[in-house]
Amino acid sequence: MTYREGLTAKTNELKAINEKKRGCQAKIKEISDEIESLEAEKMRIIKSINNKDLNTADDVKAAIKQLDHRINTTTMSNADQNKIIKELKNLKENVGNAESLSQIKPKLAELRQSKNA
Repeated sequence: MTYREGLTAKTNELKAINEKKRGCQAKIKEISDEIESLEAEKMRIIKSINNKDLNTADDVKAAIKQLDHRINTTTMSNADQNKIIKELKNLKENVGNAESLSQIKPKLAELRQSKNA
């Protein structure tokens, strides 16, 4: 093998390594973009729920049950009752959002793990 042939072989090896590196970087960029979009969706859902403590559908359903029990068993002023009714309506509308939020969280964890691997 001549010097030129050896140099060409090493250059080709380097090109293959760089191509593989570019492919991995593109994959990481795709994963990062997907993580970013899921994070934005997660924040939108949390904002629509209006309560950062209610992260799962079960939490929202429990809060609905608690408010429903409170409104049926407690005497309160009309203003307080209207406030609770409005909050109850908001929670009932956001049960679906909470369910989608509970589906987004495992996807985010999986994507972050695959990005770091």
